[in-house]
Amino acid sequence: MRQSAALADMGVGIVALFFSQVPRLPEYRVRFDIPDTIPLLADEGRTVYKAYGMRIGSLREIYSPQVIAKYARLIRGGMKMRMKTDEDTRQLGGDVIVGADGRIILAHCSKNQADRPSVETLIAAIREEQ
Repeated sequence: MRQSAALADMGVGIVALFFSQVPRLPEYRVRFDIPDTIPLLADEGRTVYKAYGMRIGSLREIYSPQVIAKYARLIRGGMKMRMKTDEDTRQLGGDVIVGADGRIILAHCSKNQADRPSVETLIAAIREEQ
């Protein structure tokens, strides 16, 4: 989300999709510092998540050493952990880039909660299509 201005300069529109209920979206905007220019959508039934192959992670994936190390870095950096939630913390996310013609340019389904493509990877995929 930090590079959203650079992506906008490239003509890229960003949408953030959550599997939460619609009333929770404003909370996510604040918690993840998502600019007001980025629309937030709710996929309560996870229809879109499933369509892109994003699945529920196993306990081994959710509590992998990579994930624990990532959260340790975030906590050291000042992030506050919310230990209690009514959401499914096993749902894996991902990043999808869809071209103006509707064709999928990049689809990355996370293998665990720490598995995300770099912004540079996303930008490179976009540049290849421009």
